[in-house]
Amino acid sequence: MERKKFDVLITLDNNEGAKDMNQGMVTKYIPDLFLPEDTSDYEFVVVGPPIMMHFTCLEVLKRNIPKEQIWVSFERRMSCAVGKCGHCKIDETYICLEGPVFNYSFAQKNCLINKYNLKVATKLLVKNDGGKINEYGYK
Repeated sequence: MERKKFDVLITLDNNEGAKDMNQGMVTKYIPDLFLPEDTSDYEFVVVGPPIMMHFTCLEVLKRNIPKEQIWVSFERRMSCAVGKCGHCKIDETYICLEGPVFNYSFAQKNCLINKYNLKVATKLLVKNDGGKINEYGYK
């Protein structure tokens, strides 16, 4: 039997009109993903808002997937896509020239994950002033 080439897990904030789609945060569904004992030929690609990518990667890591098998996309940082405007630069890394998709271990080692998410997380916490915030940063 031939194995499927890949699975896609998509979630919607509101699945009204698309009842067959998953609703809510993608992190809710990661613990239930079927993974074989040997995941050496599995790769996880995480695309979305920075705060979602951060917590999705943490959930995938809990499933004992090595950082080298997780890929994150920083396309949101890009503007000119040719390295001229500097909009996408995080420290010495030009997202548009060297990415925009990076291996999680590279992104973490070069602080792309933390610096990119810090701005978003700060805005989110300020926006949610005073409310109770759950483990994913939402009220």
